[in-house]
Amino acid sequence: MKRSRRILVLSLATLLALVLCDVGISVFVIRDGLFLGQPLPPYGPITHPRQEAWLQGIKNDKKNNIGRFDAELGWSWKPSSATEDGRFHINSIGARGTREYPPAPPAGVTRIASFGDSFTFGDEVPDESTYQWIFEQDHPDYEAMNFGVSGYGTDQALLRYRRLGPGLEADVICIGILLENIGRNVNRYRPLWSI
Repeated sequence: MKRSRRILVLSLATLLALVLCDVGISVFVIRDGLFLGQPLPPYGPITHPRQEAWLQGIKNDKKNNIGRFDAELGWSWKPSSATEDGRFHINSIGARGTREYPPAPPAGVTRIASFGDSFTFGDEVPDESTYQWIFEQDHPDYEAMNFGVSGYGTDQALLRYRRLGPGLEADVICIGILLENIGRNVNRYRPLWSI
């Protein structure tokens, strides 16, 4: 009898300690939905004040005014936009470059659509130096559309393809994959990966 009473008292004491710990953390440690600066579930599309500031920075960046918030993808390009310096252009369907593509490729032309990260996009080069642009110049019987987006993981590239791909009538789809994308794919809070 004494043993079962001890177990009961010990169980109640443990339960009370856990409840007090939970109340203490809830009252003194959690602030604005953050625990030690990290977001708590349930997660929404925006989970942290730094993420909100990062997205606002994309929106207000006049020099590189081509990015926008996207609830499904995180961010994407604004159609029919260009950076202030004229280095990057996004056409009306969200592909890189000034060339506008018809809904279907002309007869005898093979259409290639590439999706991926900054390597696919060509982050460090002007429109006329992306591999898609160079390929089109060397092979006039091909259209090489560039749907790369800076900072994307392969998951985002695939989602962007699923959104845009069916309407492109592309003969070939390329999804760029780099080893760094593994970290991007498993990261819940992208600005943390970028900082």
